[in-house]
Amino acid sequence: MPRPPSSEINTWVDGPRRSWLADVVVEGLDSGSYRPGRGWEDVQNILRGRDDHPAVVSFSDTFPTWWTARFRTPDGEYLDDDDAVEKWEALSPAEQWTHGMEMLRSRTTELLEMTPDWAEYRFAPTVSLSDLLAPDHTRRLDQALQLTR
Repeated sequence: MPRPPSSEINTWVDGPRRSWLADVVVEGLDSGSYRPGRGWEDVQNILRGRDDHPAVVSFSDTFPTWWTARFRTPDGEYLDDDDAVEKWEALSPAEQWTHGMEMLRSRTTELLEMTPDWAEYRFAPTVSLSDLLAPDHTRRLDQALQLTR
């Protein structure tokens, strides 16, 4: 039986917001925060390719997986691994995607949906996405994490 990854992080951007995220990638490339030739241009093309479908970012595995789209019993408990894998493998790829997105969207307290208000999302006590993309991002990170004064 496949083992779940030790840690898996997924986030998504809904179709109408994909061009916004592509613009964030452009900002990152233009500012030097993202290095060219590392696939960012492909990411832009994928994001701009359509606006009627969410795009999911996965930390390590492809999305969805049986582990990230865990099935629950009627009581809300997760199925044991063997039953979850069996149920997962019985689904078509389209059904896996639908179930995976339902599970991802259900995790509302984790703020996993990327939206333009992520400009105010904090990765540390005072670090925003704008700070990470700023030309002086190193100074801002050092200051926020109190590495320098």
